[in-house]
Amino acid sequence: MRHVYRFLALLALVISVKGLSAYHEASVRSSEDFARSHVVMLVSRHGECSGVEIEAPSGKIYTMTARHCMSLTEEGHIISLKEGFEANGLMILGIDRDSDLMILESHSKYGIRIGREDAHHIKVHTLTHGDGKPTYRTDGELLGDEIIMSGSKGCRSDKCVSILLDTVCTAAVLPGSSGGAVLDENGELVGIVSALDTRAGFSYMVPLSSIQAFMADK
Repeated sequence: MRHVYRFLALLALVISVKGLSAYHEASVRSSEDFARSHVVMLVSRHGECSGVEIEAPSGKIYTMTARHCMSLTEEGHIISLKEGFEANGLMILGIDRDSDLMILESHSKYGIRIGREDAHHIKVHTLTHGDGKPTYRTDGELLGDEIIMSGSKGCRSDKCVSILLDTVCTAAVLPGSSGGAVLDENGELVGIVSALDTRAGFSYMVPLSSIQAFMADK
């Protein structure tokens, strides 16, 4: 009987440790530091874009960015930089002809997870490398077809226009932000910054549904 109690106690300890481990992993993945460590700047003599290291449903790690950032390609590679000045030449592995999405290889062991379901009226934030700046964050809320960004000077809801894709207010992103991450409060990817139109006063974002469809078999 004593052996049974010992076995049950050991089993409870294992379950507890696994539970704590899962909780710790979830906490780490939702942290700002984790997200920032997986946002990259893509550069060439032709310009710059942003990108984000993601974990596909298969568990493979890719670098995701906007498809139009293919213009940065030189000799079959795009240079990826992190804030610690880590540089890698990444090959293009796939493009989505239906959306402004592209995936490149990644040398990271971990990545940001893709959101599980489309949701509206949730808080979100962007992490990008726009205009040659270090990684910077802007906060907002996903509202149906729009993202109204807050905390940025000059950003007003009347400057954000409903279109076929989700949108990000112009004040939230800068040239070079294309391919940057839009994340929810759990640190999961819910969109990719696509482009901006400074004259019209809004910028496009590839929505979660398009990202999920593109990555379903990756």
